[in-house]
Amino acid sequence: MVFDADTRPVRVMATNQALTASYVDIGTPLDTRVIRAFGVFSDFTANDSTGVTLRAVAQQEANGDDYEISVGLGTSGEISFTDATDIKRLDTFLVQDSTPFVQLQAKATVVGATAGTLSVNVKMEKQVFR
Repeated sequence: MVFDADTRPVRVMATNQALTASYVDIGTPLDTRVIRAFGVFSDFTANDSTGVTLRAVAQQEANGDDYEISVGLGTSGEISFTDATDIKRLDTFLVQDSTPFVQLQAKATVVGATAGTLSVNVKMEKQVFR
């Protein structure tokens, strides 16, 4: 079996989205039916807030119920940036065949007088099997 990676352009999910103490959706759900991996470029501006947790939740249909993703024993689809400073980072999520849609969500650990903001871009990789 041979496959080629068909890369798609970077998709802007959110620009300067204010973070709250509860999870908020970042952009619209990603159609992951033919996606095996996607990179999340995050740009967190702390302002008066500290830390951010970014997570991916599974959905059976776009904008449907959220399901926690278990990527392994004791591992969830959550990534925490605990620094109280501005940070830029790239995280890669692997997607299983059974996950048709993924919604990115984020929240601040502590929301200050001026909420921290998050900008997110996603680079998806589509695998083509022949």
